Amino acid sequence: MLAYVWLGNAKNPKAEMFNQTLVKEDYAQVATFPPNVKYTDNFVKLQKQARNAKKGLWREK
Repeated sequence: MLAYVWLGNAKNPKAEMFNQTLVKEDYAQVATFPPNVKYTDNFVKLQKQARNAKKGLWREK
């Protein structure tokens, strides 16, 4: 099952999307499965930034 997981109320602008946090910290890879593509552009951008910064799975050991 695929889902967007919100920590808090999704309608609150300060709510955190757990999926986004995982991608931003590079502990998840972007995968798209239509029709669930609403946040794809943002996820791809965050993934590139995390990899360039060598975060998460890409950090130097």
